[in-house]
This record gives sequence, structure tokens and C-alpha cells, in this order.
Amino acid sequence: MKRRHMGSWLLVLLLAAQGLAAAPRCTGRMDRKNALYQPGETAKVTLFWSEDKKPLAEGAFTVAATVDGMRELARRSFDLAQGNPAVWELPLNEPGIVQFEIVESSFGGKGVAAAAAIAPDKLALPAERFDPLPFWQKARADFKTRATITRRDLPQFSDAGRKTELLVCEVGGKEKFYAFWCRPAAPGQYPLLVNTPSHGMGPFTPALEFPRTDFVPEGVMTLAVNIHRFPPQATAAAQKAAFDKIAGYYFCRPGTSIEDYYFTAAVLAIQEFIDYVAQQPECDSRHIVAAGSSQGGGLTLVSAAINPKITAAAVNVPAFCDFSPASGVRMKGWPVSRSGFDQSAETAQVMRYFDAGNLAAAIKVPVVFSAGYFDRVCPANGIYAVYHAVPGEKSMYPMPISAHVVLPGYLAVVDEFIRKQLK
Repeated sequence: MKRRHMGSWLLVLLLAAQGLAAAPRCTGRMDRKNALYQPGETAKVTLFWSEDKKPLAEGAFTVAATVDGMRELARRSFDLAQGNPAVWELPLNEPGIVQFEIVESSFGGKGVAAAAAIAPDKLALPAERFDPLPFWQKARADFKTRATITRRDLPQFSDAGRKTELLVCEVGGKEKFYAFWCRPAAPGQYPLLVNTPSHGMGPFTPALEFPRTDFVPEGVMTLAVNIHRFPPQATAAAQKAAFDKIAGYYFCRPGTSIEDYYFTAAVLAIQEFIDYVAQQPECDSRHIVAAGSSQGGGLTLVSAAINPKITAAAVNVPAFCDFSPASGVRMKGWPVSRSGFDQSAETAQVMRYFDAGNLAAAIKVPVVFSAGYFDRVCPANGIYAVYHAVPGEKSMYPMPISAHVVLPGYLAVVDEFIRKQLK
């Protein structure tokens, strides 16, 4: 198991008022570069306030040590007249990611200023788990009988070195899904890299969202899948306009039936696209890597669990990581964590089928993960718990000073991982 750590400085902007060009800000720093501690050790966080790059000599603030902003472990108030920077030493006893959050300040700003990881290798999923695999196996077989894939040349995205086609998956004469299939123009067999998009409008060109490297010149086929039911538009503005019609609700209303949830057919369409390309003579089906960030990362974990054709996976701050009520003290993964999400008991039953915690044991292929310690969209605590439940080869890229982002350093790691897995 490999781990990589970054430095633990972060500049958090805490605005005193909207529109101020240089408002007071707080820079937080842990006393260890990797922000990694063992239970019982004391963590020291240093908090420095400045304005226009000058230290502040007066003002007051309160900082709380919390688990994902849900469970408060301790809090302390500081008066900058007594010293700036302010230093807080706090014993931390429980495994997990602890965030140091400014909860009150005389400057009007709030936000996470620093974070510490206490034995993240000890984070675990609840022992009692639901098994969604039988459903997905049956659903895939049924979907295959109703799905038809057609293909269309896209000369505007093709040249002497590459050929691009649009794949259209029509399901039962009703829904349609779309994917860009791009491959080297020269005859031969090529490995496949599949990208599922994060939350948003989805691809309207063959360019991958994650990773961001163009692998086609390196002799790799790429498949950029959209989970939405509208065709790719000619411009970004048109694509966004199509997405805006569903943006506010598609992920947060699962309803009471797994068959009716927006993501269910999307997951099945992703597998159908992969299966289709894997059967083509141009595909070296011994090497198929799936990759995605956030929403796409969660869908990638689901795909890696239910599709045996996938041979490796790369995920960045993945969604769908631990929805179980038993996790209790920490924030659940996206989309359950989002405001406006239906929190009913019926919805909880539906979301069990997408919970990467329930599917982790079925992921037997190599996987590379990342987790942002400041992240409250796809919280690191749940990601670590899922990570440790994956039985196969795996590595984690911790991001002690990052929230919900894609870091250049991790993109380089993912590119290296993909090249290795596609050989």
C-alpha cells in the first residue's frame, strides 16, 4: 500500500464582506508536513490572520475541531491582541480526518483552515453490509436485451492520426445515451481508457475530463461517456443549456424504486458501451482502465465492481463512498451529503445499490484513489473507509490541504498508473 503526502499549508479566504478586494484571511498550518498523527498524539495547528499581507493585531475568532463539520470534538476562542499567530495544541484520539474550522470571527468569515489525519488506515466501514451485486448482475442482463448501440463518424474530431465516432445507446426505444469513441487511425489493436464525467453537463467533445492527457497519440483508445440523455451539442453554451434543464434535480431524487433512479440506467449504459467497444476488433480487451473524478469517480468504482472487463481504475475524490447510517459520526458521501437530497428511508434503500462501501469487496483490480482532507462534497473519511475495504492492489494520494479538486500532482500519478496498466 503506497501513500504520498503534500505539504500542509492552506490559504483560506474568509471574507469580511462581499466585494472587498483584500479582506482578512486566515492561513492554517499543521505542525507536520503530512498532517498525519496516531491516536493519542497531540496535533498543533497554527492560525495566522492577515490583511493586505500585514498581520492583524486585533480581532477575535473561534475555531472548532470537527469530523466533517458534523461532530464537534472541541473548540477554542482566540483574541489576536494576545498574539498572532494563534496556536492550538489538541490531543486527538479517534481515527479519522479532523478539520479545524473557523466557526466565528469578528471579521465575519468562516471556513476550514487546516486538517489532520489520525490513523486513517484504521477507518473502516460498518461490519454489516448490503450486497447489491445480484441486482446489478440481473439488471445488466436485462438491459442488454433492450439496448441497441449504433455508431456515427465524426469527421470534425478525426484526422490522419485518429478516428472518432459517436456511439448511441438506445434503450427500449425510449432513452438514449451517448459516448465519444476515439482511437488511433492506424490498423491494430489498442487498449481502452474509459472516462465517466463528474457532476455537470458532460462531454460535448471527445476530450477526457479525467485524466486530462490525450492518450490517443500514445496508442490508446478512449471512450468519453455522458450519463445524460441528451445528444452532445455543438458548443459549450448549448451543452450547458441542455444540462440546465435537469441540473437541479437529477441526482437528488432517487424516488422509491432502484429501477427508476436516474443513475441506474446510466450505470447500465456505461457497462453496455464498455462491452460494445471491448468486442470490436480494434480493442485489446485485456487492458481496459476506467477513470473518473467526483461523480465520475463513484460511477467508476461501481463499474469496477460489476464489470469484469475492467482491468484497473483511477478515481479522484470519488462520490458514492459510504451512505450507511451506521457510519453516523461522519458525513455521508455525495450525493446523499448534498442539501436538497431526499433523506427518506425509502431513498436510503435505493442508495444502497450505489454505495461503494457495499461494492468495495467486489473490486479486485488495481485502483488508485485520492482524498482531500478539506472536502465536504466527497468527504475523505468515507473515501478512506472504502479504500481500506478494497481487497486488491491499491494506492492512496492524500491531499492534506485540499478540498474538492483535481491536483496536478495527482494527475501525473494517474497518467503514470494508466500507462503501466495499459501496457
